[in-house]
Amino acid sequence: MEVDNWVKTKDGWLIGISCKRTLRERWKQVSSADSTNLSKFKIKYIYHIITYDEDLSDDKLTLLGGQRHIFFLPDNSRRLEYARNHVGLKDYVKPISELIILLKTEVK
Repeated sequence: MEVDNWVKTKDGWLIGISCKRTLRERWKQVSSADSTNLSKFKIKYIYHIITYDEDLSDDKLTLLGGQRHIFFLPDNSRRLEYARNHVGLKDYVKPISELIILLKTEVK
């Protein structure tokens, strides 16, 4: 799996951080990394920082969210607002402004 950076958590697992304009650039790589493979390599989560989110479908977010992928979208995103109020997506989609806060809770 290709990510831009790895962060070791306080429990010894890893969080992969991927920064891309769209998910499309990594979609095929990401979809092949299921939860079993993530556990095998002690990967707790994959954080995707996405700056253009108009091409994110509910199906992509749900499939990957169920495989421990978390998506950080611009705080003013329509897609973020929709996902925050959607029962099947709200656990997988976060505002970019929460990224550092969540990382600090995992690392300290």
